[in-house]
Amino acid sequence: METALALEQTAVQVQRLSAQQMTFVRVLEKSGDDLKSDIERELEENAALEKADAGADDVPAETADGDDAYEEDAGLQEDGVGPAPEEKNDLWDNFGSDDDDAYYSDYAPEEQGTGYQLREQESFMDELLAQADELDLNDTEHQVMEFLIGSLDNDGLLRDPNNNGAPLESWKVAQLLSINNNVDVDEETVERMVRKLQTFEPVGVGGRSLQECLLIQLRRKPRQTPEVQTAQRIVERYYDDFRNKRMDRLKQACNLDEEGLQRVWEVLTHLNPQPGRSLNETAVAVAPPKLPDFIVRANDKGGFDVELTRGDVPTLYVSPAYKASLQELKGNRKELTQEQKNQKELIESGINRAMMYINALQQRQDTLLKTMRTIVMLQPAYFETGDREQLVPMKLEDVARITLMDVSTVSRATKDKYADTDFGLVALKSLFTQSVKTASGEELSRDKVKNRIQELIDGEDKRHPLSDIELTALLNKEGLAVARRTVVKYRMRMNIPTARLRRQ
Repeated sequence: METALALEQTAVQVQRLSAQQMTFVRVLEKSGDDLKSDIERELEENAALEKADAGADDVPAETADGDDAYEEDAGLQEDGVGPAPEEKNDLWDNFGSDDDDAYYSDYAPEEQGTGYQLREQESFMDELLAQADELDLNDTEHQVMEFLIGSLDNDGLLRDPNNNGAPLESWKVAQLLSINNNVDVDEETVERMVRKLQTFEPVGVGGRSLQECLLIQLRRKPRQTPEVQTAQRIVERYYDDFRNKRMDRLKQACNLDEEGLQRVWEVLTHLNPQPGRSLNETAVAVAPPKLPDFIVRANDKGGFDVELTRGDVPTLYVSPAYKASLQELKGNRKELTQEQKNQKELIESGINRAMMYINALQQRQDTLLKTMRTIVMLQPAYFETGDREQLVPMKLEDVARITLMDVSTVSRATKDKYADTDFGLVALKSLFTQSVKTASGEELSRDKVKNRIQELIDGEDKRHPLSDIELTALLNKEGLAVARRTVVKYRMRMNIPTARLRRQ
C-alpha cells in the first residue's frame, strides 16, 4: 500500500478585530464606574494621553474640535463590531435634539444623593436566566441550562449538596434530569452547557469547585500580564500550597523573588471566591447604589428627551508636548541617531494609542445614545407610565435592525447600563422581553404572562394548589399558548415554590 503526500493550498477567510475595534469593544461594555477606572489606567500607562482639568478651557483647540480623532479602521461594522455607516432613517426624524448641549447632561450626584437604588431588583437566578435567554439554545439545552442554574449554591458554584460539596459531575446532572424532569440528555450536552454557564456574569459563576471558580476568573482577565499568568499556574498546579499559604514553596516552584510573589499574591487575593455571595434566590434587599448612564424625561411635545450623563468622564486630548517632540524628530529625520529613532517610534506609538482611545470613547458615546433613543422609541408606553405590563416584546435584534448595528454591539451597549427615568432607575437589560403569542396571533410580553401566573396562584385553593400542568392548561384555555416548561421557568423566576410546597 502506497501513501501519497500532497500539499493543498486553500483560501480561508478569518475574522480579526483591529486594535481600534478591540479598544472600542472594551470601552463600550464597561459601566460608568469601570470606564472611569479604565480611563485612569490608560492615563497612567500612556503619557501621550492627557486630561483637561475640571472646568478648564485650555484644551487644545484641534483636539476639542475632533481634528485629532483616530480615523484608521474607523468603519467597524465590517467585522460585526461597532456602529454601521450612517444611513438615512425616517424613524430618527425629530427624535430628541442633535445640539451639543443636548448630548450630555452634567449629572450632579450631590443633588440626588450618591447614587440611585434600582427600581426593580432581579434575583440571582433571574439574572442568569436572562443571560441564558440571549443564547441560541434548543429546547433540551434550555432545560439543561435552567437545571444547572437552579443547582447553583449560594456561592454561585456547581457543588453536590448530597456529597459534601464535591463537584456536581455531568453524569449526575444527566441522571437527575432523566429521573426528575424526564429529560433525556447525554453528558456531552451537559458539559457544553456548563461551559456556557461559566461564561456568564458574575465572573466565576458555574465553577464546580473553588479552584475552577478562580481559574475561570483568571482566564477571563482582559489583561493577561505575567502576574496573571503566574497566578493561573499556581492555581492550576500548586493549589494546595496556595490554599495553605506555603509561600516558600510557591517562590521556589515559580522561580519568584519576594517582590514578584507579592505582585502575584495581589492578583490572587483580588479574586472573588464567592461570585454568588451578594446574589441569592431572593431579591436583594439593599443593592449598591448605581449611577445612571442616561437620563430619560418626558417633554412637552409628547415625546422624550434622552441624554447621556457625563459623570466623572474627563475630557481627553493628545499631549501637545508629545506632538511637538514628534514634529521635531520628523523634521530631522535624516540626521536621527538610533536612539532618537527608537524614541520617535515610542512617541508615535503613544500618540496613536491616545488617538485610538479618544476615538473609541467618542464611538462609545454615539453608540450608547443611539441605542437608548431606539429603546425609548420602541417602548413609549413603558417610559410614560413605568408599568412593566406596558412593555412590548423587544429583542436585541429589534434594536440592532433599527440602529443598523450588530447584535453583539447592542448587547455590549446595554450591559450594566442604567437609565434615570421619571419613575426611578431602570436596568436596560430588564427592558428586553420575549413574546408569547395568544390564540388570536397577538404578541404579549412575558411580564403579562408572569403576572397572570401570579394571579392564578394567588387565587388558588391552598389545600389543592395548582400544578404546573394545571397552570399551563388554564393559560392555554385563556388563549396564551405557553408550554409547561415556560410556566416552570416563569414560576422559578418569580421565586414561587412548586405546588407541593405551596400546599397548606
